[in-house]
Amino acid sequence: MMKQILLSRQDLAYRWGFTSTKVIENYESSGIIKRVPNLPVPRYSLYEIEKIELMGLDINPLSPLERIRFEKRIEELEKELDCYKEKINSAKLLFA
Repeated sequence: MMKQILLSRQDLAYRWGFTSTKVIENYESSGIIKRVPNLPVPRYSLYEIEKIELMGLDINPLSPLERIRFEKRIEELEKELDCYKEKINSAKLLFA
């Protein structure tokens, strides 16, 4: 059985690029995130947090999470551009 990794509010705020845990508390009260029940202090499952991140929740536009998402999107677009360039070059050879 895999051991569950738990994050504190402070850890989660840092992960998402916030300087305060207040945003995490607000996310919790609005139901965006849920803390692990039956613990004396707030803890969040890393597994659940990663699921939220994969859904693309707009956490903080300047957070490291957002930067990573934008970098991945740029990589996808560059690959797509390279594919189109290859098709154009192939077409040029056919008509040359």
